[in-house]
Amino acid sequence: MNPGRIARTRGELQAACPNFDAASFTAQVTADLPRLELRARIARTAEGLHRHLPVIRLAVLDTCCAPCQPQTRTW
Repeated sequence: MNPGRIARTRGELQAACPNFDAASFTAQVTADLPRLELRARIARTAEGLHRHLPVIRLAVLDTCCAPCQPQTRTW
């Protein structure tokens, strides 16, 4: 995960879901991305997707991102 990949994800999601808050997602996910290790970058991205997609509790994200999340989840 790097700023370029986050930008591509942002564009793909915005194209598929016009209500997606792309600016807030990008700001949250990339805030201090360069200093994070890969696992933390993936967790940050998953958290951003959960927070900013206009759909509540996407089961597929829970499944895909579970290995990257800390033991206690906040969503």
